[in-house]
Amino acid sequence: MRASLNMLSGFVAGGWSALVGLVALPFYLQYLGVEAFGLVGFLLTLQAWFFLLDMGLSPTTSREMARFSGGQHSPQGIRNLFTSLEWVYALIAVSLALTLVAGARWLVSDWLQLKSLRPEDAASALSLMATMVAIQWMAMLYRSAINGLQRQVWLGGLTICFSSLRALASLAVLAWVSPTLNAFVLVQSACYLIEAAVMRWYLDRHLPIERGRFSMVALKAVWRFAAGISAITVLATLLNQIDKLLLAKLLNLEEFGYFSLSMTVIGAMSIIVSPLFNAAYPRLTELSASGNIKVLSAEYHAFSQIAAFTILPIAGTLAVFSSPVVYAWTGDRQLAAYVSPIITAWVVGAALNGLLHVPYALQLAVGWVRLSVVLNVLAVVIMFPALLVLVPRYGAVAAGWIWAFVNFFHFTVGLFLMHRRLLRKELPRWYFSDLGVPGAAVAGVVTIFWAAQSGTELLGRLQSGALIVSTLLAAALTAMLATPAGRRLAIAAVTAAKSRLASVLQ
Repeated sequence: MRASLNMLSGFVAGGWSALVGLVALPFYLQYLGVEAFGLVGFLLTLQAWFFLLDMGLSPTTSREMARFSGGQHSPQGIRNLFTSLEWVYALIAVSLALTLVAGARWLVSDWLQLKSLRPEDAASALSLMATMVAIQWMAMLYRSAINGLQRQVWLGGLTICFSSLRALASLAVLAWVSPTLNAFVLVQSACYLIEAAVMRWYLDRHLPIERGRFSMVALKAVWRFAAGISAITVLATLLNQIDKLLLAKLLNLEEFGYFSLSMTVIGAMSIIVSPLFNAAYPRLTELSASGNIKVLSAEYHAFSQIAAFTILPIAGTLAVFSSPVVYAWTGDRQLAAYVSPIITAWVVGAALNGLLHVPYALQLAVGWVRLSVVLNVLAVVIMFPALLVLVPRYGAVAAGWIWAFVNFFHFTVGLFLMHRRLLRKELPRWYFSDLGVPGAAVAGVVTIFWAAQSGTELLGRLQSGALIVSTLLAAALTAMLATPAGRRLAIAAVTAAKSRLASVLQ
């Protein structure tokens, strides 16, 4: 029950944040322009590379907080570990900020291809973004700790509040104070700082012992698991970001802005993946530690089914109706035609990657990181030369299909190797029952809606939006009812609604 609530709160918070971002983005483009938005997108790419410096400490923090809840740490021990990690994160945050400030002019002059944005303005904005990077870095530690304590409901409420505040404050400043990129960055940084301070205050209230001390002993106790996660993170970042870094170099900043806009649409997948992983990981860890393989298997399949009936409807709708999605969102048919092939290519890889998060959570739950390291090394060997050959010729679309192929490699070879050791003989059930049945349901629904509108005149913006919403809802409901886990959730929701209605009427 607790895992379901945590997952639901994550879905709601992620969905609300994405909705706020999607609504605000056209206004950001109006005030700042596509090129300035491209600079923000470039910063997000840099931040993904900065995550290499996390050294596996973020997932380790979640794991140790969960172990503390299960009685595996003393109060003073967990406080000392948290304090030690906070010092490490603070040192990295300051180093990142100083590095970005020092390298801002070089990035603008030697890496980015500016079109209308002045170099000095771009360098100034990047320097200001350094503060935002440092704040978000510290917030990552606090979020990991709160997730490990399984306080996702509170964290979801905080996320909803501050995602709304950032958008409203940014739009207010752009509209009434200063429609500049520097003003936008300053407002965003202030909101992130307040959010991080609230999370820090919350942890002080829910961790025992008011003060901790820096302890090398505490850090050494977790270094082995953190090192394994760090290796996976390095390789995953290479897989996820090297193509984007190449595109930032090969495309001018305006074109990269269009690519960043496409990635904003693809980011809808993270609404599902992050809360699902945050709920599955501690639950599977608990069951693995208890040695209850039967319940572990049942929960593994249940989480996999939830992943299928939430990820696949979004992926199917975006892949088939990518152009109407962008047109309904922005009202720009030319923009929709430009980014539609990019979205279609990337959404396939994003869907496969999202479905793999539950198997990955199982591997971490049992402490098995070697498989992911080996598979990611092989994937990098495949991906890097393919990018060097195909991206200069075909651009972002080629990068998307390469990304899809790499995830298909994990989806087939990786899952086969994992299930030779973990939950043996369960792979056919995972492919056909957990994913195949809801996948077929989604394919059928999306095909029906595509056939119904095919050959008709160009739909207006509201009609396009109605088509997308109808397809998504129908596909999601059908896929949900096609899985045992989905039917259980539906029955529980109906029962709760009836109970609530009865109490109101009495």
